[in-house]
Amino acid sequence: MSAGARQRRAADILGNGPAALTAAITLARRGWAVSVRGPTRSTKCTPRIDLLAGSAVATLERLGVSRDDLHAVASSCPGTWSNWEADGPAAFDYLATPGGPAWAVDRTAFEHLLKERAVEAGVAFQSAIESLRFDAATFEHSSEEERGWLILAAGRLASVPRSADWPDDRLIALVGLGRMSASAEPPDRRLIVEAVSDGWVYVLAGPGSILCCGVITDLPALAGKRPQNFAADAVGRTERVGLFLQRLDGPLGFTATPVPCRWLPLVADPKSIRIGDAHASYDPVAGRGLWEALRGAEEIALTLDREPERLGRLERRSRYAYIRYLVEREEMYRRGGDRFGSGFWMRRRTADPDRQRAIIASRVFTRNQSLGS
Repeated sequence: MSAGARQRRAADILGNGPAALTAAITLARRGWAVSVRGPTRSTKCTPRIDLLAGSAVATLERLGVSRDDLHAVASSCPGTWSNWEADGPAAFDYLATPGGPAWAVDRTAFEHLLKERAVEAGVAFQSAIESLRFDAATFEHSSEEERGWLILAAGRLASVPRSADWPDDRLIALVGLGRMSASAEPPDRRLIVEAVSDGWVYVLAGPGSILCCGVITDLPALAGKRPQNFAADAVGRTERVGLFLQRLDGPLGFTATPVPCRWLPLVADPKSIRIGDAHASYDPVAGRGLWEALRGAEEIALTLDREPERLGRLERRSRYAYIRYLVEREEMYRRGGDRFGSGFWMRRRTADPDRQRAIIASRVFTRNQSLGS
């Protein structure tokens, strides 16, 4: 086998989330030697329930995850109730996905299921906490002759560069998980979202009797305040979220975690690529994180296997998709600013000049794409 063949058929994946595992399974099933490197999941990791689009079922089946498997780690979510622009009559209800119901996924159980499928496919796992500090320039391979592809799939890489055109627009998520009282009525299985002056609040019922509540804000709004008190105050200003949480056995303990929102080039260097949150991550309210991680990782892995020279085309397409998302997001923040006129919403629109330049550039790019087509 030639050196080029050895390079093409080996991959080191840095990270062990859904995107990393999807790429690992996809490549291993096509004969690649795949090694996944990342920290051992701590039991102290912030738990959460993620929303997964129903259209992801086909992708999961290709990864060896059946509908029965999915039922074991997720519950159906028929749609979303959102109170975003105003109270009462302005609230609206819509399906989470046009193709049918979405899924409320127990993220820990879901990742464990994907890891089982990866092991079955022959993926090797190496626990290396220090690996999170590696990047394409510092990662060491055993020898240049055997060097395969490096796939960066850890969304919180310390060495990820900050770009003036694509700022690392960080939000803060305060996440709490609790169990419903045995005597409580069955929960509304929709995703419930409500805007408040300092951000937005959501609650989602997961498998069994688990409820997940999240408060999304930014660091200036949270500065000098205890996360627990801040979250309790935000929930207290909601309508349906507050009613949901009255069904719990006890109070929620909220944990703060940063939420990156950024786009970075897919191709990091001639032998390294980024996938998942290391490539493109979205506001939580977009509901695209988990689905984009699975869909994008599979598509990129297949391209790497069949036509690596086409990775540049995927990068341009993903950049265009992210630009469209920024334009849509700007309108959402404008509506929040018009409604509340508070610090959080005004900062989302005006505080970061880099982000404003990105928005202006995105509109020019979108117009040029439209004229070109």
